[in-house]
Amino acid sequence: MLKRKFFIPSTFTSICCFCSLLFATLFFSFVYLHPRVTNNNYITTLNINTLKTRVISSSSKGVASDTVIDDFSKKADVNLTAPANNNDDVLRVQVLDSAVIELGLNSSSNDKVILNEKISNVTTTTNEEDVDEDEDYDLIPSLDVLSNPPWNCTREERIIWLKNKLDESKILKSTMKTRNFQKKIHAFLYKQGNITTAPPTTTVTANISDNNVTNCKVRVFLTWISPASLFGKRELLALESILKTHPDGCVMILSRTMDSKPGRSLLQPLIDLGYRILPIAPDFQYLFDKTPAQNWLDRLQAGEVDPGMVPITQNLSNLLRMVLLYKYGGVYLDTDIILLKSVSGLKNSIGIQSTDDKTRIWRTLNNAVLIFDKEHPLVWEFMVEFATTFDGFKWGFNGPYLTTRVVSKFVNNSLFQFNFMSPMAFYPIDWIRIPRLFEKPYKNGTTWAKVKFDEIDGQSYGIHLWNKQTRSLKIEKLSAMGRLISEHCIICQDVYDS
Repeated sequence: MLKRKFFIPSTFTSICCFCSLLFATLFFSFVYLHPRVTNNNYITTLNINTLKTRVISSSSKGVASDTVIDDFSKKADVNLTAPANNNDDVLRVQVLDSAVIELGLNSSSNDKVILNEKISNVTTTTNEEDVDEDEDYDLIPSLDVLSNPPWNCTREERIIWLKNKLDESKILKSTMKTRNFQKKIHAFLYKQGNITTAPPTTTVTANISDNNVTNCKVRVFLTWISPASLFGKRELLALESILKTHPDGCVMILSRTMDSKPGRSLLQPLIDLGYRILPIAPDFQYLFDKTPAQNWLDRLQAGEVDPGMVPITQNLSNLLRMVLLYKYGGVYLDTDIILLKSVSGLKNSIGIQSTDDKTRIWRTLNNAVLIFDKEHPLVWEFMVEFATTFDGFKWGFNGPYLTTRVVSKFVNNSLFQFNFMSPMAFYPIDWIRIPRLFEKPYKNGTTWAKVKFDEIDGQSYGIHLWNKQTRSLKIEKLSAMGRLISEHCIICQDVYDS
């Protein structure tokens, strides 16, 4: 039986050949003639109405011309004419001093080049700080893991685990953002700015046109080595209390994650009201340089320090606050301190957490509130103690108990001038009884909570919320804590849902 042969019309063959040729032509035009951007490792679409462009005519002999055109509109036409004696020149347009569009023109052309279509389709390289923004998002899962060290393992296994997690989290990595630390913080603290109105006092209508102003009457430092998503309602209320009591102060939040789009979006409502807040990624190498902290950090990264079982992020915060106060001077506050009155009048002060029941002499101190001048010798000794006695297994050993040990050594040394603040100043309620302030008071008679509210409101500079014990507690309406926070907040959003 003969096989049936299919007949393919010659017209169909011609159509296929024509389509193939057309596709090849379009592909060649797109790949070889389409304007290209050099060095596009990280690309993002350029979408702006006004550009600063640089017209460059280059050849094998070098750059033939370099003309800067400012405020070039995408809708405008531009004559690009190369020198007549360089026939091999290739005209290019450099957009925003970064991306280069090769126009593919020869130097003999006097054609008017319409850049509208070419520029609207161009892509340009992002700067390194934009790339850092992406890295900040990547910090979220790794920081969570970094805060939960493994149990039941050897010293060597803990050191290897920490080294891997530090590399993964990039928490100590030097980037363009961190290398700009000194420049940014100097501009924030010292750069002259224009104040259109007086700083905010009891209202929220102040309008300061330039956030980078001088004359910060109080410098307040916070640290946040956690994902920005965990900077919650209660932390924002604590920040509001700082600004409410120090409307002419400057607050710096040392944090890689808060110095990112998600972090800045949380702070923007307060910044828009004119308050001076700077989220800034810390440069650990710069900050720790020429201090006892540098030796400890070098040994940690070299795998010579056992991190223990306490999250290394907590101990980095303990050390970072010491370095900040030593190099800049000012006020350090934990993010669970609600300020009730200004601390601008305090100098070289540390708060007593507890006293002996019989002698009433101080027994333990706390480092949740530290107020010291720049290069104070006691703060230097704090860093020495941290670097030489570090213990990652005991909670508080490198924090509150460290300050207690160091002060005990130098309390009678006349070279170390500092002040003790009574427990009522910042720790009027201990961590065992603090939950009672979150509860609604009894309706009949004067209760303990009501009495404590009057004492704290009248005598304390602030109150420690002891977040480790109270984070899961809801602030009930009419409670003493609810009243204290409501009277010392600014936006006051979700006080009873925090």
